[in-house]
Amino acid sequence: MLFAAAVAQAQEVEESPFGNPSEHPHQEKLDEIRVLGEPRAAGDVQEEAAAITSLGMDDLDRANIVNVEGLAFSTPGLHVGRQGNNIIVTLRGIGTENASITGEPGVAFHVDGVNYARPAAAQAAFFDLERVEVLRGPQGTRGGKGTSSGWIQLVTRKHQNEFELDADYQIGSFNQRRLRSAINIPLNEYARTRFAFYYEDRDGYQDNLFLNDDDRDAFDSDVFGARAHLDLQFTPSLQLLSSFNYYK
Repeated sequence: MLFAAAVAQAQEVEESPFGNPSEHPHQEKLDEIRVLGEPRAAGDVQEEAAAITSLGMDDLDRANIVNVEGLAFSTPGLHVGRQGNNIIVTLRGIGTENASITGEPGVAFHVDGVNYARPAAAQAAFFDLERVEVLRGPQGTRGGKGTSSGWIQLVTRKHQNEFELDADYQIGSFNQRRLRSAINIPLNEYARTRFAFYYEDRDGYQDNLFLNDDDRDAFDSDVFGARAHLDLQFTPSLQLLSSFNYYK
């Protein structure tokens, strides 16, 4: 999805007793200036006069991007740091250092348009997604939240009209085990559901010399995520989509 800035202005010119008002610019009065950001369908990005980073889900899988920290390596201007177990995200060098439970992120984080208001929410795993959107610069009230530096949104995969089952299992260094799965179940022509799960367990890659305990090494991974969609089509013009997201 691309966002283009459009500028419209209106001027009210007072009649001048001295003839042509254009010869007396001080008589012109600016009445209104509007700056609008409008979402529109993506076209040929080569024709856009804006910095665009395009990453489909195939690109994310090839680059093994499963969280916002991995996304930083492929998105210019995006930096992700840590304050303890909390995430600090900045775009173009602007963000917030307050990663506490009462902190407000400088870069807003959304899932399907719903704002996740705490900095820790950006640690959510990227699984069963349609796309990831990153907007640079200040955002107004998009998704119900104004931000000073940017906006990140995960757009999840929704229901399909046919039964579908996807799953993959990965093992790696530091005893990594990762399972991702999704199942799409069309109940009938009026109701469809989709469920997705994510689980990853990995030892830390920084030794804890104080406790000398492998289970307490730093930067380990022990996460679980689940998502459910229920889509009800009451009439051709009335549709209800209920979503549940859980991440730990």
